[in-house]
Amino acid sequence: MDSKRLSKSKATGWSDMPHDILLRIFAFVSIMDRMLNVSSVCSSWRRACSDAVFSSTLDISEYRKSQDYQQQGWRSQLELIFRRGIHLGGPKLTKLVFDIDFEVEDTHLTYAAERCPNLQELLLHIPVRTTEQGLATAFRCWTMLERLYISFFGRPHVNIFSIVGERCPLLTELKICGCFFNNRIAVLIGRHMPGLKKLSFRCAFVTRDGVQSLLNMMQDLDELYICVRKIEVPFYRHTGPGPAIMCEPRFLQNTSRLSVYHICYTGECGTCPASTMATPLPINF
Repeated sequence: MDSKRLSKSKATGWSDMPHDILLRIFAFVSIMDRMLNVSSVCSSWRRACSDAVFSSTLDISEYRKSQDYQQQGWRSQLELIFRRGIHLGGPKLTKLVFDIDFEVEDTHLTYAAERCPNLQELLLHIPVRTTEQGLATAFRCWTMLERLYISFFGRPHVNIFSIVGERCPLLTELKICGCFFNNRIAVLIGRHMPGLKKLSFRCAFVTRDGVQSLLNMMQDLDELYICVRKIEVPFYRHTGPGPAIMCEPRFLQNTSRLSVYHICYTGECGTCPASTMATPLPINF
């Protein structure tokens, strides 16, 4: 009897380990190794890697922490991580973060949208290779999106605000990282995303007309965070550790209805959602 048990014990290998034990072990493995190596060992390991514990979030920027980053073939590795992560996550994926060096095209958006329709949070860098049709096709599948973080250098070449506003009725939070925030962008947001509750933007330049239009149009807005390098209106500073505050009377009058109205200079605040956005700013910001 004991010999039979011993024989059976010896026959049990790594592939036969309980699912919960594999989850605990793989938690110590980097996201890159888990996707590119561990998930390819056997079917039980692949199931563990695709468990919601791991596959609900796909952050491609994690590859930056790898020692292989910027070495030969790193761009193809980003592509492989993206496709493997989307495949493992599938409908369980609720958060997707694109790396700034990942050259997103329409095919990537379509690939992710078709396989991950339950996305609730997305960080997307808007490159020139994406088209309005590609974005529209993807966001048509992401109707459950609640939080969107976007970055762009210069003027966005597509009206992503219109596309998202028409297709994502549950969206309540928007973060923007770009070169500037002006009246044109403010009007687009106010017109197509009037239901936003929380808005953060981190830009090198912000116009007061843009902020004014935003406040006038977005009556449901509850929290507004602004991180800037340069702004057209004067700032006064608290003697304490608080942020710089825009204090023109007309601004204060419009912001009194907000539960949070926070403005700071870049590099001087490390707590608000705008200043802590992971997206790198344009050169010389």
